[in-house]
Formats: sequence, structure tokens, C-alpha cells
Amino acid sequence: MRCPAIVLFGVTLVALSCGSAAEVKGEVDSEEEVKGHVETSLLVNQLAILQFLNASAATARHQQYIQSMRDDLTTLKAEMGIIKDIIQSLQRDPGASSSDLASLREDLLAMRTTVLTTREEQWALKRSLAGHEEEREQHNSQMQKLYEQVQLLNHTVTAKEKERECDAAIRDLQQTVDQINASLADALLQSESSQRPLMSVAEPLVQIPPCLGEGQLDVDEDCTITECHQGLPRPYQGSMVANVSVSQLVERGCLRLHTDPFMTWDEARASCRTHGGDLYVAGDLKAAIRAFRDEINGLGPWVGARARKWLDGRPVRKDEWETGQPNGELEQCVNGYPDVASIGAWDGACSGKRPYLCQLSVSYP
Repeated sequence: MRCPAIVLFGVTLVALSCGSAAEVKGEVDSEEEVKGHVETSLLVNQLAILQFLNASAATARHQQYIQSMRDDLTTLKAEMGIIKDIIQSLQRDPGASSSDLASLREDLLAMRTTVLTTREEQWALKRSLAGHEEEREQHNSQMQKLYEQVQLLNHTVTAKEKERECDAAIRDLQQTVDQINASLADALLQSESSQRPLMSVAEPLVQIPPCLGEGQLDVDEDCTITECHQGLPRPYQGSMVANVSVSQLVERGCLRLHTDPFMTWDEARASCRTHGGDLYVAGDLKAAIRAFRDEINGLGPWVGARARKWLDGRPVRKDEWETGQPNGELEQCVNGYPDVASIGAWDGACSGKRPYLCQLSVSYP
């Protein structure tokens, strides 16, 4: 009759006989095989546990678990040594008492319980380490997110710094542009100032044709009387404007006859001054009256003479008067009478109303 075998980790540890000593002896070889399997199983489990422990980054609590498991393995080894001694004793003395076998069985059961407890602790340690691994992965994921946020913040800070640098560069560039514009404006003003004297000299050279006859008077387009000086006309500074040719005055439109309305001598002079001139002071009275004979219609126009003197201070010459003129103390103002036979100066009452002859761009006291 065979007793039930004790199985640990799928390996038969020992088979005990409930019969005679001869049956026990007959099982000795199988027990040695069992011993070998047990040793191999324990070594494999020990190696697996050690590899697992060496591969795991355990915390202080896990280290305590590992140390406890190592202590259990040490105890198992000691008990395995005891079992070896018992088996060797059975081989030497097949008639050993059943109490020794019962003790062996108890020891094996205790060893199996210890191994099972160790396995449970091993799996608990694996689960704990797995949980810690998940936490570590979560921490790594959080650290990665924080790193990305830090990188984003660094990028934002860098962008803002670059933006401030660009703003500063733009302000500096604007200041440079303003300085350049100011320098250009100053240079332009200096250029205009330096060119202005040249232009004032060059323009007359281009626009005013040369003249012939030193000291000869002429009239330009705006009725200004000019004097020929060194081959070029210049504004006349003298008082003898009456020497200007009547034909030039008429041609330029600087000598004008006003017939509507008729005016007294004083009114006529005020009207001429309003138009930028004065009553005509004759250089050649007969030529002036002859130029407007068709418009005068027999009534002589007022000219720039009064009290027998021209407005420039010269007395009216005898050859300028018409025959029999002047003939009255009360007739102080002078007109040019367009007689058919002859043309000359006549005196008349200043309050009389007549046409009048104006010369532009002149003025007398």
C-alpha cells in the first residue's frame, strides 16, 4: 500500500510507504530523484526570484520584501539539508521508525507552505512594482507635458524678446531716417540759398535781351522803365522817364487813353494812380496826342501838367504850348488839344471834365 505523495510546484518530493520496511527501502531511489527535482526546482525558483529582484528598481518597502524572501530561501535550504540527512539515514537504516517519517512529512508540508507564501509575496511584489511602474509612467508623462510647457514658455519668452528687439531696431531706424530727412532738408535749404544769387543773375541773362545804346531808356512788358547799362537793361533810377519813346509806351500798352467817364483833373490823376500809374508826363506830347487822335474826338485829354509845370518838375516848354497858350490865370491844368492843323498843350479849368491819358508803372510827387 502506497501513501499519497507530497507535490510542490508540480514536482513529487517524496513517496512514503505505510507498509513494511522493505517497501520503504524499495522507494529510496525515487526519493533521490525527488530530491534532485526539489533541488532543481528550488534553484530555478531562486534564480527567477533573484533575476526578478535584480531587474526591478525596488523601493525601501520592496527591499524589505526581498530581504524577507531571501530569509525564507535560506530557511528552505536549511530544511532541505535536514531532509537530505533524513533520507540518508533511511538509506542506512531501513527500519527507522515511522515517527521519523511523520516528522519528515511535517517538515515537507511546512516547507511547501513557506514556498507558497513566498510565491504569494512574490506576486504581490510584482503587482506592487507594476503599480509603481504605472505611476512612474504617469510621472514621466506629466514630466513630458511640463517639459513641453516649459519649452513653449521659453519659445514665447524668446519671441517676445525678439519682438522687443525688433521694436527697438525699428525705433532706431526711424530716428536714423528722421535724421537723414533733417539733413536732407538742411542741405536743400543751403542749396537753394547758394543757388538763389546765381538764379537772380542768370534769369535776367536768359529772359532779358541785350540792349543797344548806353543810357537809353526802354519799357519792358510790365511797363517798368529800364536803362541800358553795359549792354544789359536795368531798372531806371532817374527822374527823366518822359524821355521814353511814345511808340514803345503805346506798343507795350503802358500809355492808355480813358474816355469813359470824363473826369476832372484831380479825379483823373487819382484814377491813374488806382491803376498803378500817373497822368502822362510828356516827353513828346504831340506824338502821344497823335497816337490817340481817332479816339479823342476833338476834346483834349488831361495830361500830367499843372500850373504850367509837368509833374516831374520841368516847366512846360514854349514849343509844347499851342499858339496863344497859356492864356488865363484861372486855367491851371493842362490838356493836349488835337487840332487839325497843329497839336499842342492847352490850359483849362481843373474842374472841367475831360478824357485823360495815363502812363502805367510811374509815380510822381
